[in-house]
Amino acid sequence: MAGKEGVFLILDVGKSMSKQYSDTEMTRLDFGIESIRQLIRQKLLFSAKKDQIGIILVGSDSETNDAEYIEIVHNLSNPIIQDIHNLKNIKTSNEDKGDIFESIDIAIDVFIETYKKLKWVKKIFLITDGESKTETNSSKIKRLAEKLEENNVNVNVICVDFYSELDEDEVEEEDGNIKEKDDINMDSNESENQKKTKKYLKELSESTENVKLFTSTMANYIYHQFKKKKINPTTKFRGPLIITPNLSLDIMVYTKTSNQTIPSLKKYSLVAEYSNDLNTCQVVNDRLYYVHDDPQQNPISKEFIAKAYYYGNSLVPVSKTDEIRFKNEENKCLKTIGFTDSYRVPRHAFMSGVDLVIPNPQSENDIKAMKALVEEMIKMNKVLIARYVYRNNSNPRLVVLSPHISKKGPLFYLNILPTVEDIRDYQFDSLKECTKNQEELISKFIDSLDLENDDEEELKPTETYNPTLQYFYQCLESKALNNEDEIPPLDDEISKYLVPNKKLFENNKYVSFLPKLFPIKEKDKIDEKKKRIFWKDVINEEFENKLTQERMEEKLNSKKKESKKTISTITPIEDFKEMIGNKNEDLTVPAMILMSDLIHKFIRDSFKGSYYIKAIECIKVYRDAANEEDEVELFNNFLNDLKVKYPKEQFLDFWLLFSDNNITLISKSENPKSTFSDKEADEWLGSIKKKEVITSTIQDMDNLLLDID
Repeated sequence: MAGKEGVFLILDVGKSMSKQYSDTEMTRLDFGIESIRQLIRQKLLFSAKKDQIGIILVGSDSETNDAEYIEIVHNLSNPIIQDIHNLKNIKTSNEDKGDIFESIDIAIDVFIETYKKLKWVKKIFLITDGESKTETNSSKIKRLAEKLEENNVNVNVICVDFYSELDEDEVEEEDGNIKEKDDINMDSNESENQKKTKKYLKELSESTENVKLFTSTMANYIYHQFKKKKINPTTKFRGPLIITPNLSLDIMVYTKTSNQTIPSLKKYSLVAEYSNDLNTCQVVNDRLYYVHDDPQQNPISKEFIAKAYYYGNSLVPVSKTDEIRFKNEENKCLKTIGFTDSYRVPRHAFMSGVDLVIPNPQSENDIKAMKALVEEMIKMNKVLIARYVYRNNSNPRLVVLSPHISKKGPLFYLNILPTVEDIRDYQFDSLKECTKNQEELISKFIDSLDLENDDEEELKPTETYNPTLQYFYQCLESKALNNEDEIPPLDDEISKYLVPNKKLFENNKYVSFLPKLFPIKEKDKIDEKKKRIFWKDVINEEFENKLTQERMEEKLNSKKKESKKTISTITPIEDFKEMIGNKNEDLTVPAMILMSDLIHKFIRDSFKGSYYIKAIECIKVYRDAANEEDEVELFNNFLNDLKVKYPKEQFLDFWLLFSDNNITLISKSENPKSTFSDKEADEWLGSIKKKEVITSTIQDMDNLLLDID
């Protein structure tokens, strides 16, 4: 099965591997174990379910497979966290023994026996210091190279403290030029065994392209870098982009961005006998259904269980036959509804991830047609609204296609748009609008944090794996190996990679201005609800404590409730009535001004009329209060202002709702202070109820809905 990978890790454990590694405090064996540990971690992180790992020790005191000093300590199987724990038990032997070339041969045989003719990617990683004794020769090396090519096995050899990065016959001078080795006196610290091993390794790598040699410095960089997850792109949708009944483009849709979720953990039983098989010892939930009023709680068979859905407060049973009959049957399609200005589709309305829409790369006509369409849409600042069914029988979605020209050609960014069912009426006040100075400062601050300079991009998102997942597996590994309750800190290597340049924040000139333009005020703690004070309580306290008259008035004033000065979007009617009914202060006019501003906000911020009903309710309360408080002119001016600012053509749904509630100007018959007669008030409302514009607009909407269906 293509895509699966089998890896054998061959580690030299001869006596010389206990020597100090380069100029570090670790030994050569420690370096080899750490390299293996990093590779297992990557497998656990990226492909634990499909890839397999095996470990072979060269120079071990144990012997397997009729080979001297070569031991298979872990045969090919899925990697588990216990494999990392078992690496602690690996020790060096008392002498340098074992043939690394024979261990490669053994690994190839295990690959052949395990995978036979299955299409697995087969790799070998060999970590050695070259001190092990080998009895090989050129003919054996040639046969080994042929065997590697026949079975399509790749070998990566990591040379620890031997085999220079330069060619054996070359050396680099200080000025960067290359000189022949024979031209200079060159002292080598390599032993005879290392020279011999190096000779045959080089011979093997020259005999086949399946063998690559790496220095330990290079390997150390490879295994400690922050890995990315490799994903093979697959099409989500392939078919026509229907622009008109007679015009379509053959396109392909790919995923560009998607949400990454934390993997779910499975429960394993501590009572069951341990097994390396991940499918054993799992705790499985077993559900039993019974009638709620059955005292015996006798289980009911699944065939007698039916689904039910709430309709109001009633439960309506739905059988499997009904589910099949009412199941949505749609053929996959990407059909154009129309074009609109890009500013009419705000960025914050996009839902889910982003997809790429590209023309069929094998069709020159479709590429040219899409390029012409994309260029013209960019020139006119337009986007395309479409109906999208990405596979048969899936729910249709409303999407927007935004044009873009990349280095590889024209394309569309596909984003899902919300429908009426997706509207959420968030019950909290809007954020405070920023000032011009605040907006300019934040814009400059963001520009200063650009990680891309003239030479190179300091942080490459395309090569960075999700740091949250990386840290999740780090904590999981620490818990499994150490069984400690404390969460470990983020690995230094990951931390360095994620924050390549701390000076971007520390020395940023805009940071010092942020506290000045965005002051942070500590919010006062809200005391518990104060007990209500009555006159009798004050009088009793007067007699008991002999309070003076001034002290009594001061105490009463301190207990007065602070007047409400704002109207919230959550409880606008209650707040408005509280301000109007304030007995300590006249807040009638301020309350009406605040209410009119809030009604304007409800109308402007509505998406598909989401706040229109709330606006109408507020207008009704405002009208009643204006009539009672003799603020007739203020309300009538407000209604005339609404009529000017929100024309019927653009706010059709609002005015339909307005006319249905028969809201009109306050006339003289209702309040003598009004300047409008009953006839003028009726004519004002009659102009709202005219059907000419409304009817034509509704017909246009019906045609649009037909396209959507």
